[in-house]
Amino acid sequence: MVVADTRTGEIRRLFTGVTGDEVTGIAVTPDRRTMFINLQHPGNGNPLLTNFPAPYDGITIPRDATIVLTRKDGGIVGS
Repeated sequence: MVVADTRTGEIRRLFTGVTGDEVTGIAVTPDRRTMFINLQHPGNGNPLLTNFPAPYDGITIPRDATIVLTRKDGGIVGS
């Protein structure tokens, strides 16, 4: 996922999913200070590719997850 500054044309990466996942269900709160992103099928169920969101151990089955993005300074996500 990338964000762009419409004034300057600068483009930056905001979010990247894990190996073999599908990034879905993006939603933002009305004040745009919190973004929710769903990850489905990380590693296609193969613990040798990833076992997100657990630390890598090669055994744990990858799980779907919802990621919550906020800015450390409390500002608008992506700005």
